[in-house]
Amino acid sequence: MILNNKIAALPLLIVIGLFILCGSTPQVYAIAIEEQVTIVFTSGMAEILLDRGQGGLGQLQTLLQSLRTHKKNVIFLHGGNALSPGILSMNDRGAHMITILNDLNPAAMALSKSEFAHQEDNLSLRTFEAGFPLINCNIYDPLTQGTIEGIYPHHLLQVGNMKIGVLAVVDPEVVSDYLTQRILAKNINTAVTRNTKILRDKGADIVILIADLNMDNFNANFSNPPVDIVLLDNLAGTPDFTQQGNSLFELKGHEGHAAVIDLDIVKNDSQTRWTATAKFVALNDYPIDPEIEKKITMYLGQIGDILHEKIGTTWTPLDTSRKAVRSGENAFANFTADTLREYYQADIALINGGSFRANKFYPAGSTLTSGDLLKELPFHNQAVKLKVSGKMLKLILENGLSRINEQKGRFPHISGIEVTYIPNNPPMQRVRSIHIKGKPVEPETFYTLVTLDFLANGGDGYEVLINAKRIVTVGKTRLLWEYVKNQIVKEETISPIIDGRMQALHP
Repeated sequence: MILNNKIAALPLLIVIGLFILCGSTPQVYAIAIEEQVTIVFTSGMAEILLDRGQGGLGQLQTLLQSLRTHKKNVIFLHGGNALSPGILSMNDRGAHMITILNDLNPAAMALSKSEFAHQEDNLSLRTFEAGFPLINCNIYDPLTQGTIEGIYPHHLLQVGNMKIGVLAVVDPEVVSDYLTQRILAKNINTAVTRNTKILRDKGADIVILIADLNMDNFNANFSNPPVDIVLLDNLAGTPDFTQQGNSLFELKGHEGHAAVIDLDIVKNDSQTRWTATAKFVALNDYPIDPEIEKKITMYLGQIGDILHEKIGTTWTPLDTSRKAVRSGENAFANFTADTLREYYQADIALINGGSFRANKFYPAGSTLTSGDLLKELPFHNQAVKLKVSGKMLKLILENGLSRINEQKGRFPHISGIEVTYIPNNPPMQRVRSIHIKGKPVEPETFYTLVTLDFLANGGDGYEVLINAKRIVTVGKTRLLWEYVKNQIVKEETISPIIDGRMQALHP
């Protein structure tokens, strides 16, 4: 809870998975008014093709219906990361997700970085299909100096006798990470302060901020946030629900989970106070709502039998969890990079860790399907062949390693070269050596590199690739997952391994 300086914080009791919080904000009322409000907060779940035992939108609907039946005021707030990546998002740019979310009836949905995966125009189209407001206050269109068309900077809810304001911010790196076409980011603190004041002026008793930031980024932007409750949406890490301060919640790695926060609010002639009890809920503990299941089955039917098409077997275990593909060399990423390099006869191949999205473990002996690859590599990436110097190659790798401790999607997966690096060195000073065919890479020698058009255009901080000479844009009718599928079909059985091509040193 974030308190006005005039009001002292109430004691806080912390129990694993359960938080008791108290708070207050200044208001003026003649008599005391009480209200009970339940907030359901989650994000992600853009993938509707779920593995056995995984919780998703169908179970979330069951949870919401149960709470709405037994509690007076239930507010469902969605933290974003819902429109991409997903097995159907490649085709409809997230339209199916809006249709399903309309049935779940969120009070508001925040924009997170992945909402920009299909660019601003498609995002605006989704807002017109939505029966709920999509909100963000720190991204703007410089042509109009306003929000993106269809996006609201904040939202005010009338909940019983209380007014609850909701606003949201997204990590400003969305502009470079997703190669947005015409948006810029405002200072987060300034945007939140301004919109909180607007909500207070409209009579908000409590203001909630949804932030697509991890705890470190949040603390770097705020020392004393002007809001009352903060909901941090952090997809990194294992599922967890943590708290810092009095009203700051962080959901980590929470695909298939939701937070349920019960607020008991009292406002009188001098202030508004609340007590909150919060818990972290695993959605797979709930049955699937039949209507949502019917809708998901209909959508999956659009891509037919391809989902279950068996294409081969892996004789080695594969781990595509978020941490595994964003913090070090990875067996399946090696196989993917090798496939691309060999197909286009390039000296080097480069793929970013953010390309892999299934977040899944495949035991040795697993049968692989086309559906597995669609979930792993769900983006419309085309191949681009470039010429890069050895000097440029070092800068490329330094960028890929610059955010390794944050598990950013830019981590470089390579083929054709061997790299040693020191992860604890300062950013842009981590590459120790680069070898190709056993010999050091020469700074002035040029090499052919095949990569993804997203990276070649400067995505994920790879701006240095913009200046590389393009030999040809290849694979215009083939997506990355199709190259991998064809190679698996050709080999029938694969045995990807970590072979030391990206070796971390700890001197």
